[in-house]
Order: sequence, then structure tokens, then C-alpha cells
Amino acid sequence: MTCEELLYKLQNFEIGEPMTLPFTELHYVNIGSNKIEEFTSVVNNLFIKSIDEDFFWAFCSFKTYKNTFDHRLKSLQKEKIDFDLLDFSNSELKNIRRNKVKMSVNGETMFDYCFLMEYDFLLTIDILPKALQDNLVRATDKKIKYLKELISNRGRGEINTNIFSNNGFNLFVYLNDNGLIKEKNKRGRITDIHFCFLQLSIDGFIHATFEKFKEWYSNTYHEDIGQSITMDKAKGNRLSTYKVLLNSFQEQN
Repeated sequence: MTCEELLYKLQNFEIGEPMTLPFTELHYVNIGSNKIEEFTSVVNNLFIKSIDEDFFWAFCSFKTYKNTFDHRLKSLQKEKIDFDLLDFSNSELKNIRRNKVKMSVNGETMFDYCFLMEYDFLLTIDILPKALQDNLVRATDKKIKYLKELISNRGRGEINTNIFSNNGFNLFVYLNDNGLIKEKNKRGRITDIHFCFLQLSIDGFIHATFEKFKEWYSNTYHEDIGQSITMDKAKGNRLSTYKVLLNSFQEQN
């Protein structure tokens, strides 16, 4: 079976009736003993095969997770232009933590790690062989550590330091979010971007050359901004709007 087929089988595995966990809105599912061997086989095969094929799924190995991280981020950025590394890391951390649920009742731990079979339906992994449990837990813990480090070391003000200075990336996003850069396919959008590059360079928020900025912008937002233009052609009536937004940004930051 392919990784896609194994994942589909896992996600649609026939499981027993759920029970609501105490003090939560989540549901815990006990799997029948006659299904454990089949379930274990699917999980084990998917875990091993996904390493060989670099196939991402919720409990893939840490190596596979890292190898597919940038590709998944860029795919999301095609739909969400302002979705950056920090946004993605926080979203990933939230999702992964849903698979690491520690439940205790009267001081006794019920389980630590679960499969998220479908929305809010959890299945503990303690039914799996110890070696497979260890692999899944180890991979999950490494992912959490990796994401925490990304979030800590690459906060918004520190992202893309090869292009921006002095919290310039945040400012660039703020200008975009507040209308200085028109929406995609709108007339004047490319000139808006050129103006932002030129003015942020003048004000010390961008230190990269235009070619470096253009390459970064293309890789990040999947849009070609063409050849460089002069400030005389780019400025228009944008400077006054820029100054208002800059003051507002600096007051908030």
C-alpha cells in the first residue's frame, strides 16, 4: 500500500464507541482487542514507509518532518500571502500539542499521547508495541522542541534579517495589511511594492539590494515584481500614507 492509502486506512479505522473525557470536550476511544494487531500494522507500516518516501503525516519521523517543513510552509503561503514562518510554527505547535494530551484522574495518568483520528476524537497510543510507542513519542517531542526554538529564535522582529533591519519585516507586513500595498492583480500593486522597498531602504528598515529583495519576495510570496524603478516613478501620493502608517506602527511597537 502507498503512504496515502495507509494514512486513509488509519484515518478511517473502525473504532469503538467514544466516551467523553472528564473535564474536557474531547472524546477518548477504546479500540477492541481484535483490532489492535491490524491497527498496529497500519501505524508501523506508515511510520516506516513515510521515512523512506519523506511523506508527511501527524506522527511522521522528525527527519521527515524537517524535510517537508519548508515545502508545506511555501504551499500555505500561496494561499495566505502574509503567513510567515512564525505563523506556521505557532500553528504547527498547536496542532502537535493536540496529539500530546496528558490526562489524569484522581492522580492516576490515563494516557500521554494520542492519535487524532478525526476532529476531537483521540486514540491513545499505549496499545502499540513499546518500540513503536517510543518512536512516535520521540518524534513528537523533537518536533515540539524544534518549533519552540524556531519561535524563540525567529520572532517576528528577527525574521528575514538578511533583508530587513530594525523590525522592518513587521513594518512591511503592517504596510501591506493596512492598504499601502494593493491586493494581488490590482493595478498599481507592483509600484506599491517598489515604493515600500525604496522608502524602507531610505529609512533604514531594509539593508538588502533590490535584487536580493526581489529574490526574497519572489521566494516568499511567489510573485515577480519586475525590474527596479526610481523613487520619482514610485512615489506618487504614497509618501503621506506611508508616514501615517509608520507613525501608527511605531506607536504600537
